Amino acid sequence: MEANKFDVIIIGGSYSGLAAGMALGRAFRKVLIIDGGEPCNAQTPHSHNFLSQDGQSPHQTADLCKRNPRYASFFPGMAESWGISILHCPFCHGYEVHNMKTGIIGNGTHGFELALLISNWTMDLTFFTNGNSTLSREQVSKPDDHHIKSVEGTIEKLEHRAGYLKQVVLDDGSTLPITAAYIRSPFQQACPIPESPGCNLTADGYLQVDDQQNTTISGGFACGDNITKTRTLAKAVASGTTTGKAASNNSSHNSFNRKTKAHL
Repeated sequence: MEANKFDVIIIGGSYSGLAAGMALGRAFRKVLIIDGGEPCNAQTPHSHNFLSQDGQSPHQTADLCKRNPRYASFFPGMAESWGISILHCPFCHGYEVHNMKTGIIGNGTHGFELALLISNWTMDLTFFTNGNSTLSREQVSKPDDHHIKSVEGTIEKLEHRAGYLKQVVLDDGSTLPITAAYIRSPFQQACPIPESPGCNLTADGYLQVDDQQNTTISGGFACGDNITKTRTLAKAVASGTTTGKAASNNSSHNSFNRKTKAHL
């Protein structure tokens, strides 16, 4: 398969990539979509907050889109429960687990801010620092005001059944029952290809883009989970559509330049 047969090659065929492909296809561009079939929400039973597809499984939504034109694991139970009962976004999944026994796995300012946010979804919230707390004195006093319990023990494992959390087991052998947990895990690009030609990354590891989804290399665009912490279907589709339009315009300019040079 020759790459020069296509106007645009899209690496990643989930919601954002498919949306970009649709925008390009509707602009009569020849597009190749390359996808490894392992989206970040592969284990999530249902996705929410997306018009017309609320409550559908991510696979159903992705399959519908296709018919139309890893996170690091810190301790046992994390990978198996990711996207099922270990969650990243209360706006996507918080309603389904509201008022349940919920944990925050984190520390320092980032963990503290996440705990305060999640306290709006449940009154039964435990903050697991997973080791010695790095909270400030002021932060230590605040959780009490929001009915948040704090536990400093190191987590040995997360016991679950088919990805649904049952309890947290600490290194001293003590256990705490839990139904859901939130964590802000570090981000790592799943594919090294964009870095090869020189695309710059942000301090958090995301591809650096401007408001038209241009990366730092000419003719290179990026959209979806690899550019932002905001992991919603709507955001992915929006950025994909914007990218498709921008890539199409870029192809038009390149085509014009090639034709101009041919006549000189």
